[in-house]
Amino acid sequence: MERELMTGSAATYVERMRENLREFEALSHEERRQRLAELHSRLPSHLYHYRGFDGPNDERNLRDMLVNSQVFLRAPSDFNDPFECRFQFGTLGAMDEVHAYLVRTAVAQGATRADLARLADGMARLGAAGIQQVANDDSHQRLQAVGICCFAESYKNTLMWSHYGQSHKGVCIEFDVAHGINLFGLCKKVEYGGPLPKLDYPSVDPHDVIAPIFRKSKHWEYEEEWRVAIPSSSHRHLDFPAEAVTAVVFGCAAGDQAREVVNGLLEERAKLGLPPVRQKQVVRAIHDYVLEDAPDGT
Repeated sequence: MERELMTGSAATYVERMRENLREFEALSHEERRQRLAELHSRLPSHLYHYRGFDGPNDERNLRDMLVNSQVFLRAPSDFNDPFECRFQFGTLGAMDEVHAYLVRTAVAQGATRADLARLADGMARLGAAGIQQVANDDSHQRLQAVGICCFAESYKNTLMWSHYGQSHKGVCIEFDVAHGINLFGLCKKVEYGGPLPKLDYPSVDPHDVIAPIFRKSKHWEYEEEWRVAIPSSSHRHLDFPAEAVTAVVFGCAAGDQAREVVNGLLEERAKLGLPPVRQKQVVRAIHDYVLEDAPDGT
């Protein structure tokens, strides 16, 4: 009963989203933009990922994006928010409903008749209170197995540079949403403010399974964050089309180290015959507390 679950509503959620994306793959770039405008009026034309050079995995993650055309999906426990993926336990279904759900899940995972018998015996011994605790633990376990990649709406967000761009010494990767529809079509905007979302068990709506991933405290509202979240995919990579990366933006305090690393990765990219990527830089405005593009772009 405590095994990680990927079947049922979580799998249904992913399959529904992927079905919605398949038709986009045959469209031209401009047709994709038009369709995105129709279906996602708030979805930006570009999204951004901030990255520094002070972490042990930062350069590797940059290589993933610029050379390997992949993003790394992190687990909720990797993030810096103590309330990440927190939720309130909602309604526990009737015992026969919970049992049927667990049986379906166990069968999908290859359970034997003996496994199913132990499952029934375990439910009988635990009783309602014990089953609710198992359900709560299982919901936490499933959420911790979700793979997440985060993006922002702007590359001129001063606090994002401070917190995620190595105090403005790092870079920000620019993605064209229409070119990367197989990735960004899975994106959803984070909502800010309480209370904590409620999770029923078992979930009726497949979207409820990962609802806590898309809600955070209002303290984080400055991030203007969008997330891709894939059940049972933490610490894995997700591919995207190489043409989705359109620019590398250097922070206003970026030095030689940042340029050397990026130039080296872009040389590797060119050798693979991948589309070119622009380089630009943000600088401090003279008359206001804002960042702006450097006059010459770099």
